[in-house]
Amino acid sequence: IDAYFGRPVDVARFANSLKLTINNPSLDDAFKALMLQLPGEAEITVELATDVDAERVHNARKSVLKKISKLLIDDLIDIFKTRTVHGTYLPDTASCARRSLKGAALKLLSSADAGEAVQIATSEFEHASNMTAEMNALGSVLDIDGQAVDAMVKRFYERHHSDHLLLDKWFMLKAARARTADDIKALILHQSFTYKTPNRVYALIGGFTGGNLAGFHAVDGSG
Repeated sequence: IDAYFGRPVDVARFANSLKLTINNPSLDDAFKALMLQLPGEAEITVELATDVDAERVHNARKSVLKKISKLLIDDLIDIFKTRTVHGTYLPDTASCARRSLKGAALKLLSSADAGEAVQIATSEFEHASNMTAEMNALGSVLDIDGQAVDAMVKRFYERHHSDHLLLDKWFMLKAARARTADDIKALILHQSFTYKTPNRVYALIGGFTGGNLAGFHAVDGSG
């Protein structure tokens, strides 16, 4: 909220609390993952209540995340490395929690060092042995501009365009990455989009209106 109104934001104490939490061996990985998932733009918008500038919310949140993540960068990289497990996918509680924490760490890391995050995410994406790892890798860098991320999104489509459920996920990813409503209009004309599949419509339109507030609530009214 302070960042939104241009007031000074000191995140040192909060970042230190996060550091103590994620390095506490007695705490569950699932809890740590939740602690790293900081309030989203929708929650901030609700708190502001009236006359909200969605793009300003987006930029304010992004600036705060960058400050926090820079103070935790070594811890986040350590979490990613120590939670990487090779071998058979296991659906048990501990393994799910480990994957959640790994994904949350990579997502926050992307705010601190976009270049390193994209490099890590690209490798993770290409060598993913399960869909959770693949989606975590993609989701962590969606806010980062550049050809590397565009190539990952394209690769996801090439891999999974024949799977209807994963195709819906692709449209949702594209909606979240869209910069303007024109990008959504172009996706409506995509060969794989159809109004006959309600989930596809929800993935694209809902992904934009609910997951891309800055684009949907563009100042020029185009959203």
